[in-house]
Amino acid sequence: MNDIRLIAMDLDGTLLQKDNTILPETLEALRAAKEKGVSIALASGRYAENAGLTLIDHDLQGCVMGANGAVIQDSPMGQTLFLHTIARETAEAARLCLDQMKARYIIFSYKLVATSEVGMTHRSEISDGPRIGRLGKVRFGHGRDAVDEALRIGACKFFIPDQPNLTLLGPELRKIPELLITRSNEFNIELMPKGIHKGHGIAELARWLDIPLSSVMAFGDEENDLPMLTTVGYGVAMGNAPEHVKKQCNYVTDRFDENGIAHAIEKYVLSGEAKA
Repeated sequence: MNDIRLIAMDLDGTLLQKDNTILPETLEALRAAKEKGVSIALASGRYAENAGLTLIDHDLQGCVMGANGAVIQDSPMGQTLFLHTIARETAEAARLCLDQMKARYIIFSYKLVATSEVGMTHRSEISDGPRIGRLGKVRFGHGRDAVDEALRIGACKFFIPDQPNLTLLGPELRKIPELLITRSNEFNIELMPKGIHKGHGIAELARWLDIPLSSVMAFGDEENDLPMLTTVGYGVAMGNAPEHVKKQCNYVTDRFDENGIAHAIEKYVLSGEAKA
């Protein structure tokens, strides 16, 4: 008998298409799983309020794990269940390193998204800023004062996008203690509190939902998904994932643009096929 009680999904390259929509077959499979009593959660590198729009826009109910597990909400734009931030001294050291390397970055803090430069804007502010502000009470700031405020509140995550010196940053950032360095694709770097990642987040959420990790199915496609995929009972790599990610997962499904999530749900949740 099938034992899956929670489905957790990364967004970009996993659940969402490039236009931020969910394929109809995948959406239908998720709704069918919900009807069977399976809980749904998003597990994204995006900040929680940004990620939560996916559930709102597709009329789905579920929990939201944002900033790689640093923030967990019980529903989109809902109550914050768990919040983790980088230690102030560590965050200041990361900021100094990034500034010295002339790297542009974005900080996700609690209800604040701060960019390192005036004129630099996170894509969510451009596409959905007013709505995120209204529904999620999130503010957007730019430049040194905004970064100062984000560090005072507590940085959940630094996001460093593609830039010429990206490959030089890793070795310098690794010199900073108590900092977790990961990435959501080959063109960025993400800085997290040490020990906080999607694996830690899914464990916290599963405990809160009173669901054993052995009964959790998770989908992902990148390095920052691996801690989650290797923690749950059913860790599923997307067909578009790098080979090193696939090799560390128990299951591999089709690509994100070929209804990979739907096919796995149909096989392991809706058909009741037992775990291999």
